[in-house]
Amino acid sequence: MSAGGGGREFTGYYARFDLDPVRCIKQLGDIAEHVSSKLGDDVELVLEVRASSGEGFDDSTRRTVAENARSLATESSECE
Repeated sequence: MSAGGGGREFTGYYARFDLDPVRCIKQLGDIAEHVSSKLGDDVELVLEVRASSGEGFDDSTRRTVAENARSLATESSECE
């Protein structure tokens, strides 16, 4: 962003963060504190989860994950 002196004014911002599954809560807190809190009121944070298994996920795991995602109000959730 230009700080008031002759440069281009930026009107949007995008960033992608690869989160560590073990440290993600702390990382999300840091992102909220150090990045999104500085950008004003019109900020959207989206969390996307991707997982894979060479052996595949069993029915119990798929069902549990789908039920948990539903109860957490996921926008979309699917198994491939």
